[in-house]
Amino acid sequence: MKFFSAAAARLWAHKLLWLGEIVLLGVTGAVAYGWLALPVATIWHLIAHLLLAGAILALLYFGLRLAARALGPADWKRAIHAPQFWILAFVCIAAGLWLPFRLIWWIPVFDALAAQVASAALRFAAASVLFTGAMLCLLAAARGTMEE
Repeated sequence: MKFFSAAAARLWAHKLLWLGEIVLLGVTGAVAYGWLALPVATIWHLIAHLLLAGAILALLYFGLRLAARALGPADWKRAIHAPQFWILAFVCIAAGLWLPFRLIWWIPVFDALAAQVASAALRFAAASVLFTGAMLCLLAAARGTMEE
């Protein structure tokens, strides 16, 4: 239990990192949405596709570097040999992938459009908090195996 609470405490100590990663995930999603909406009719569209794909990869790399700098380097070779890491990895993957998927695809019935928009905004915000928190907790746990 000490392993789990240490990873959660390490993540909770970096609340601004968590917020920054949520914002970065939203920006990356917006850029990806714009990328998918582009037509491919001329060479300029192809150049725009390449530039936006590069921007998406750069944003993802920036997010990984930001998390690694804040939480410290992770020793993945040592982490995969710790059984408690695999338990936490299963919980993080379930909480970070399955729960956000269920939240996003759950569409409650509302009469008003404003209520539907508010519901979608809250569901997407909760999904991004769950996803980024789970992935950062996994990184914090891999970092924690270095200290044991």
